[in-house]
Amino acid sequence: MAMLNASNNRPHHSRHGRRCAQRWAPDRPLNAKIVGGDMDIPCRIINVSNHGLCVEASEDFPLGSYLSLQAEFPGDVSTDLDAKLVWRRQEMSSAPAVLGLLLTKRKDWTAYQQALDTCPKQVWREQDRRRGNRRLEHTEQKRKTSFNRRRFERRGVVSISQRLVDRGHELDDWISRHQYQRILQSASDTWITTGGTRKIMLGGNNYLGLTQHPAVKEAAIETIMSYGVGAGSVRMLGGSMDLHQRLEERLAAFKGAEACVLLPSGYAANYAVLGAILERGDIVLNDILNHASIVDGCRSTAATIRFYPHNSLHDLARKLQKYDYDRPKLIITDGVFSMDGDVAPLKEILELAKASNAMLMVDDAHATGVIGPTGRGTAEYCGVFGQPDITVCTLSKGLGAIGGAICGSRSLIKTILHRSRPFIFTSALPPAVCASALAAIDVIESEPDLLTNLHRNRAHLYAGLKSLGYTVWDTPSAIMPVIIGDEEKTYALAALLNELGVFVNAVTQPAVAHDLCRLRVSVMATHTLSDLDQALNAFEQAGKKLNII
Repeated sequence: MAMLNASNNRPHHSRHGRRCAQRWAPDRPLNAKIVGGDMDIPCRIINVSNHGLCVEASEDFPLGSYLSLQAEFPGDVSTDLDAKLVWRRQEMSSAPAVLGLLLTKRKDWTAYQQALDTCPKQVWREQDRRRGNRRLEHTEQKRKTSFNRRRFERRGVVSISQRLVDRGHELDDWISRHQYQRILQSASDTWITTGGTRKIMLGGNNYLGLTQHPAVKEAAIETIMSYGVGAGSVRMLGGSMDLHQRLEERLAAFKGAEACVLLPSGYAANYAVLGAILERGDIVLNDILNHASIVDGCRSTAATIRFYPHNSLHDLARKLQKYDYDRPKLIITDGVFSMDGDVAPLKEILELAKASNAMLMVDDAHATGVIGPTGRGTAEYCGVFGQPDITVCTLSKGLGAIGGAICGSRSLIKTILHRSRPFIFTSALPPAVCASALAAIDVIESEPDLLTNLHRNRAHLYAGLKSLGYTVWDTPSAIMPVIIGDEEKTYALAALLNELGVFVNAVTQPAVAHDLCRLRVSVMATHTLSDLDQALNAFEQAGKKLNII
């Protein structure tokens, strides 16, 4: 990046390994002022770059503040700028604060670039100090260290700390332009508060709204009063509680399995089971759109990993035929795919697995509580309830809590208990989490209207978006991809919807293909039709303004 610190210029490394940085330096400080609300604070621009500028201001601001500036450049060129404060320096309390501002990509970005052309361009190159001076200033050991540092810098190698600083600036720029890591100031519910504004939540995984269900919250509160806030140890030693055992038995029955074991997250559950059962020589066949935790878990083993095109039974069968019947094989698929929202053809995959003597593992994270006549997930939805060899589910989506679980045979669970490092060396889930998950399963079984409302809302939102002219994929889950295609338009639509009071997430590369950039829209059972109509109005305004519909 071209962001420079006035007191410590951070130069780039050119492709030839020489340290250099480019910036535009005015002959004299330029006038500007920080505006917004009741603010009208004069400041001076010291230097500017493609992505940011350095100013002296009479007042200081917290790091991370978003500021609006009115800047004047030579030739009577002026422009309005939006920027984020990424560093600051103040020598004395009475001295002006030197602020490093990272520009956000807004409507007057082009005007800013034109304004830069009015300033003379200069290039600084950091000169190595003479070795003779270094000998006088430092000891022999420090001289050697400095020499090695300069030698690596000439090769374009930087220290880890400098690399982190550089990446931090890049991420500030990226986060400021794209709607990620927004801070919620309320519970994750149908309506949330972020940035001091209430918005309709269409970007979460709390599909049934159980994080706010009175019975679920009451179970957690009562358990904290009885058991405390933590388990106090790993499960192998003193951390196993009766609540863990009760939840494991309940989840095993809910998924039609013999036994179950709890892990701290769905990611850990996938990682744990694969690390415990896979060995060198085993063959793993992954759907290419499987979750990252599955891919990471496979790569942590010595097994041979193969991928087949998304939900392609023909290619899966062809790959299975390449291996002997007795060769250990494992087929892995998501139940509901997290970005597309579609469902794996589990019945057909199970038939292929049986015919080729392979085991079948299903990651049911986004399906548990969401699909199937009673919300038991993909196997129930596909008519093969209880038949997959391994089912991994999470407690953090449909069940509204946190944690993961592995369901399968007793021999599988016993192997994980004694061979899985993520299980052995991780503290047990807090008892309140177990109690809330147990209460959530009770609610799913006793209140079938939740599942009915969820799919009513999904159908209503899908029909509304389709009628507006959006490209929407019809899925049986709570996830609806709204395909935009162009990356910049996708981010622009998400940002405009955020301003209009709708919380959605933009998904681009590398999570999806470049021509399938999208908004990942997800509904909740607790949304009202009025909530969804209000969201549709925002989609209509934003889509027409950006010429998407």
